Amino acid sequence: MSQENSDTGAHKPTRILLVSPSPHLENKTKTLMGPTHFVKAVATPEQAIHTFNQENFHAIVLDLDAFPLQVQSICQKLKSSIEQKGAPLIGLTDGQNDQPKIEALVGGADDFIEKGQLQSEFLVRLTARLEKIRNERDPNQILTCGNLEVDQDKYEVRINGNPVKITALQFRMLSYFAKNPNRVLKREEIIKAVWKDAFVLERTVDVHIVGLRKKLKLSSHVPDTVYGVGYIFKPQAAGPDSLLKNSILDSDKAITQKSSS
Repeated sequence: MSQENSDTGAHKPTRILLVSPSPHLENKTKTLMGPTHFVKAVATPEQAIHTFNQENFHAIVLDLDAFPLQVQSICQKLKSSIEQKGAPLIGLTDGQNDQPKIEALVGGADDFIEKGQLQSEFLVRLTARLEKIRNERDPNQILTCGNLEVDQDKYEVRINGNPVKITALQFRMLSYFAKNPNRVLKREEIIKAVWKDAFVLERTVDVHIVGLRKKLKLSSHVPDTVYGVGYIFKPQAAGPDSLLKNSILDSDKAITQKSSS
């Protein structure tokens, strides 16, 4: 199993998630990207969605030829899962048939590259696509709530200037809260903002809130429960002990709801 290359420059490595069951394509892509980039490969679209939600990636590269009968639906699922973070979806094809390209673009793919031209085009197209995204995004978009900073450009969370490690899903949830401080947010609103069109039970929100609160023990702002409605992101004046107590109560409530269903 390969390990992530260290950052040799001023910028962090470009992180690519490759979706392909082909070890040959995986090795070729890793060789092409070189030591200053990081490529992680998964064999299925389902693994890709799970991995993308757990880690941060700058782009997803999909082997279209590996899924010839499902290109459009797979692209739609992947795009739905990654668009919140603005990561591009790039398809790879052998170029012998235009149909996969058409289905990929209809399904939401941002670009495609023929495998025969992988060496010459891949880095150029990928770099151009990522640069376009960076230019469209406000580089100074740091959401600040008290001692909490949510850096939209670097996908980082800091409390008192110190980085806090959270999952990609927790980052999307926290970003939504930080954009809507002191406002009561219904669970269905949170689901739509964080999970998009995926089917998610309301109790799932409660479970993820418990996990997020544990990461924000030292934060001045936390999602507080508005019973029967949803949550409100506001200053936590009572301190970490009260926060932990609320997390335990909500966790017990979520477990009770699950047991009674």
